[in-house]
Amino acid sequence: VSGAELDRRSRDAGRRALVATVEKFTRIPVDHYAEINLAGFVEMTDAVGGVPVCLKRPEREVRSGVDLPAGLQVVGGSDALAFVRQRRGLEDGDLDRIARQQAFLAGMASRMLSTGTLSDPGAVGRLVDAVTRNVVLDSGWNLDRLITQFGRMSGGDIRFVTIPTGTPALDTPVDGIAVQVDTDDVRTFVRDTIAATDTAYSRIRSQPM
Repeated sequence: VSGAELDRRSRDAGRRALVATVEKFTRIPVDHYAEINLAGFVEMTDAVGGVPVCLKRPEREVRSGVDLPAGLQVVGGSDALAFVRQRRGLEDGDLDRIARQQAFLAGMASRMLSTGTLSDPGAVGRLVDAVTRNVVLDSGWNLDRLITQFGRMSGGDIRFVTIPTGTPALDTPVDGIAVQVDTDDVRTFVRDTIAATDTAYSRIRSQPM
């Protein structure tokens, strides 16, 4: 096996290994898997007319290409890509980049739900096209059904969390440095997060319409 087929099989094996690792680490089954590449950020951002971000200070970093002023602004295209790519110049490096990407996705979701994007057939078509070409979903997820379910939500229904971590520069004997984690703390955090989410969802469903 070589070429494109080798690349496809390698990526599929990597995804299965990632899911298995997360399940073993958290002791929680993974129901669905979604993967977006950085280029997909650009197309999805443009499909919804840009995403609002708010910077405490100006950001300018050569490697990522980010060059944005401080304050509230709407980013799209190459600015959006540079914004989610930046890791250098951030206090906690990759961990800060993860938080930025989470905030960006939350902003994108809020914009889709608050601007009527999902009720505009043209906008939905552009979004579906961008997702189809840039997002990997497991076979159990139906894209049209997913968008319909998403349209019933509000921005406040979407929440991103990050597992508790220790030092981001833990020396390891084989792989250099790693992010330090405590397995018991992580499993407790994941269980508590899911329990709180299930409780909130049950409360919403029990309210009279």
